[in-house]
This record gives sequence, C-alpha cells and structure tokens, in this order.
Amino acid sequence: MMQIFTIHAQLKNMQESVTVPCVYVLTQKRDKKSYLEIFNILKKLSFNANIQLNPNSVMADFEKASGQAIFRRAVRLGLKPFYNKDNYRTFINLLGSVTLFPLENIPDSLEFIKTRMPNDMKCHQLLEYFENTWIKDIKPEVCNHYNSDLDLVDLRDESFNYLENVQNMESIEKMRLAKKDEQERVDRAIAIRISAISEQDIKDEVKRLWSLKGLNKQRISKLDREAARLSLIKKIKEEENKKKDLDFLNRYRNNPNY
Repeated sequence: MMQIFTIHAQLKNMQESVTVPCVYVLTQKRDKKSYLEIFNILKKLSFNANIQLNPNSVMADFEKASGQAIFRRAVRLGLKPFYNKDNYRTFINLLGSVTLFPLENIPDSLEFIKTRMPNDMKCHQLLEYFENTWIKDIKPEVCNHYNSDLDLVDLRDESFNYLENVQNMESIEKMRLAKKDEQERVDRAIAIRISAISEQDIKDEVKRLWSLKGLNKQRISKLDREAARLSLIKKIKEEENKKKDLDFLNRYRNNPNY
C-alpha cells in the first residue's frame, strides 16, 4: 500500500504567515530507513540546485501518542482490514489530529470529523471510544499541543489547518490512484513477459551466466535452468519498473491537474 509523506514549509513576511506543502513523496513504507532516504535525496537535490536547506525549526508527529492509542483501538474493533480504504483511513487519522487544534475549536473539529465517518458500526464505536476516553476521561487540556511550550513551529499559526488540508487533497488522491493503476499495468506486463519466457531464452541465459562465472560446461542441469529463469524474471521486473517510473514522471511532471 502506498503512503503519502508530505513536507510543509512556513513562509513569513511583514503582513502574513502561511504554511504551504513543498514536497510530496509516495512511499510504500513509513519507517526510519525510508525517511532517511527521503531526506538524503532532498539534500542531494538541493545541493545540485545550489539551495541550502537549513530550517530553524521542525514539527513532526505531535499527535503520535493519542494517535497510536486510537489506531490500536481501531485494530481491536476490527477496522484494520479497512485501513487501506481512503474514507476509513482519513476518519481514523483525523481523530488523531485533534490534539493539534485550539481547545475552543475541538467541538467544531469533531463535527467535521463526523461528516467524514464511514457508515460502519465499528467507526461509530471508535468515535464513542474517542469521545469517552480523550474528551471526557482524559481532558483535552492534558494531551493538547496547540499551546505547547516546545521550541518548534508555532501551532497557533492559523495558516496550518489539517482539516482544511484534508479537504484539499484531490490532486494528491488523483496522483495516488494514477500510481496504483500504473503499478497494476506493470504487474500485468511483467506476468505476460514471464509467461512468454521460452526454452531458448533459458538456454541463452544459462550460457550468459556461465560466461560471467568463467564456466565451460556441456550439460545444463536443473539448477542451471532454475537460476537462469530467476535471472530472467529479475531482469524483466527491473526493466518494467524502470520504464514505469520514467513514464509516470514524464506524464505528470508538467500536468496542471496533478
């Protein structure tokens, strides 16, 4: 399942302050290794463009604690199989974002979240858990980060509105769906090419592998044939995925609708 990782930048001048999305990354994983790779690529790109990346402050995952608790409850309620569906994922993530809003805006935020709730009894149960646990039992003042004293990006900046951001993700969603369709097309192309591997293809690949290893054998064994077939499959996958990435980049690089 593809994930969207975004990086926002806060721009200020004498009259106003605005937070704008600058980087969109489609990634299959949400782990430390992936994030390090993303930032390493950004550093290389900025270096090549003679741009110095030196942010004064960074904000990330303030809602992690409550968000993890909410997700665990969602799993216990049986919602994990539905998390790959956009409406379920958005609803669950929105509950975890409530800690980022001013206390006086939480009631309005909850009303908005209810409009995004799928018509599923499990989602109603998750909302009931959230209201009972994080609104009634654990007061919002305890876990709210809007007035945090941490020396980080000012959460009171009204230009950063997660709910509004959710409502304006149509272009990202189009891009994600296009990427999904592209991968399905590539998978079909790979399957067709694999099924078309002939006996002669395998023999030629066996000889190529022998040549790389400096071997001069006369008889092709079962292991040789299997190694050759795996090598051909690997080559097919690499070629098709490389072609997919180039086609996708060329198609959407200058498309104003994405």
